[in-house]
Amino acid sequence: MRFVRSTGNWLIAIDLSDEIHILNPFSRVQFHLPSVSKFENVVNQNIDRNCIVHKVILSSTPLITKDCIAIAIHHHKRLVAIARLGDPSWITIQTPYYIDDVIFFKNQFYVVTVEGVAMVCDIVDRMASVLTEVLPVSGIGLQYELKYLVEMSGELLLVVKFLCHYNDHYEDYDEFFHDIKDPAYKTDKFEVHRLDILEKKWKRLLNLGNYYLFFGFNTSIAISAENYPGLRNNCIYYYTDDYAYGYISDKSPGGIDMGVFDLEDKTIRAHYQRVSNCYY
Repeated sequence: MRFVRSTGNWLIAIDLSDEIHILNPFSRVQFHLPSVSKFENVVNQNIDRNCIVHKVILSSTPLITKDCIAIAIHHHKRLVAIARLGDPSWITIQTPYYIDDVIFFKNQFYVVTVEGVAMVCDIVDRMASVLTEVLPVSGIGLQYELKYLVEMSGELLLVVKFLCHYNDHYEDYDEFFHDIKDPAYKTDKFEVHRLDILEKKWKRLLNLGNYYLFFGFNTSIAISAENYPGLRNNCIYYYTDDYAYGYISDKSPGGIDMGVFDLEDKTIRAHYQRVSNCYY
């Protein structure tokens, strides 16, 4: 199975038959969502679970309420769709193309576009309303960005990861592949923004206080440093490489873009000294 999200003790997984499951690995209880083939704009004979479904978020755990709603980022254009347990298919929510992340925050689904525009999803009207303007670009000279939504102490944060592509270091693609020591890209820095709902804008946050953030390609969480004194507060731990499936498809070296970013001194250090040989 490929796991695309975790919520509490529940994992959301896609099996080799492209069926989507919500399962508890301890109790073995399972629930089912519509399969990958039930998304709109999916060509049945060309389904690839690694490319079609990027992330699935739940409004609640299945045993807390029967009205558990799932929202998925899917398709290479990164569209958004919703489904309830037992639904026959996924229903598309009208949003711009290229949604970077989604979160269930204060009883609503929020999404963020690649431009940093926050939107609130109306699951009844199947529309998304714009909440903020485009986030000003500050990654001058960097190739691209990835954006994550996370709740911290009752506030919604937007974390932007700035990435340097291999073209910053190599003159051509062949030269890059001859040097297998370097990945296709690497993280350069992070920025954190806080959503001001009254003013409807993102505001730069320079300090996380007594918190630290954990990010992977399917889960983002904020944790108080008081409960885990062995870790460093005001830091961002990015613990899975977001491009893992891209490395597998193009056979390029990678899977090692992981580390700890310190918001105070802007440095990045490795989790451990040895090199991982695992794409994940």
